[in-house]
This record gives sequence, structure tokens and C-alpha cells, in this order.
Amino acid sequence: MAKHCRFCNKPEGHPAAVVLKDGSIVVRYPVGKMGGESWPFVDRDTGEIHWIDCVVITNDDGVPVLVVPLGFFLHFPHAAAYLGVKASTLYSWVPFLESAEKRGTLLVFKIPVLVNDDIPELENKLPARGELIADRDARALGGETLRPGRHMAGCLKSHEGPCIRRPRPNGPRRTAKRILQSFEKKPKK
Repeated sequence: MAKHCRFCNKPEGHPAAVVLKDGSIVVRYPVGKMGGESWPFVDRDTGEIHWIDCVVITNDDGVPVLVVPLGFFLHFPHAAAYLGVKASTLYSWVPFLESAEKRGTLLVFKIPVLVNDDIPELENKLPARGELIADRDARALGGETLRPGRHMAGCLKSHEGPCIRRPRPNGPRRTAKRILQSFEKKPKK
């Protein structure tokens, strides 16, 4: 049984199969909190199910043609599930998508821009794999190298190997922790 996203609420009710006039079968999902149908989208990384309230656009026969999320924006995991890609893929697409926006520590996607501008032009917006490899090769020929190890923010890249982590200065919490350890007591969290 698939897990559900901790940010999503599974809708009340169950999906129902509806037989149309021409004999084709269409699945209808339960009504979500925002009034549309609550559609399940699978997270490609974790396998969790994200329930996203959507407006369903159908053709003349009643067959769903387009599913558009309701609301103003999608959170990053919901956008990845909606687009059907892994998180790492969506992170690599972010510089090329107009709908991506940083709000504090959250990365969100504006739904109208995602649906109207980004998705239809996705093939034209994303660089081809050959272009990325050619760019990496050009940077390597220009002298740019990847150094082993982790590096600190603002690293000057003038040294070889990983950055050396400097010890943190003693603050009031560290001093209190050191004093309590000398008395062999556990500090409060």
C-alpha cells in the first residue's frame, strides 16, 4: 500500500469508474477541499502519493484531456509529482522555468505560468544534453577544474583539496554546555 504525503490530505470517498455514451470508461476522483477533483500523483523519488485538487477539462465525449491544479502555486514536491519527474530533474530545470519562485526557504511554482508558459514550451526551454556537455568541455578547456572534497561558501578556489572547517567560537550555549559537562549533567534542549 502506498504512503501518502504528510502535507496532503487523502480525500473522502473513493475513485469511481464512469461509462460514457461511446462505451469508454473514465475514472472520476472524489471532490477535493478546493472544489475540484482530488487527483493522485506519484512522487518518483519516494513513491508517496500526492493528492492535488485539480480542474479537469474534458472533450465533447467527457474524456479528460487536461488536468490543471487549483490554487496559486505548487510546492516543489507537488510540482515534481505533477510533472512526473524526479526531484533532481526538476532542480536542474528550475533555472529555465519562468514559474519557479523562491519564497524564503521554499521553492514554489506559480500554476498559471507553469501551465500556460512552461509546460507547452518545455522542449524549447531546456538545453539539450549535447549543449550541456559542450559547455562543460569549454569550461574545462578554459582551466576550470573540480576540486575534491566539500567547500565552504565564498571559497576562493585557490587551494587544493577540501576546505578546512574552522572551529565555531565559544558562545553562551557552548560555555553552558561545557560547564554542565564538567558537572556530568545533561543540558536541557
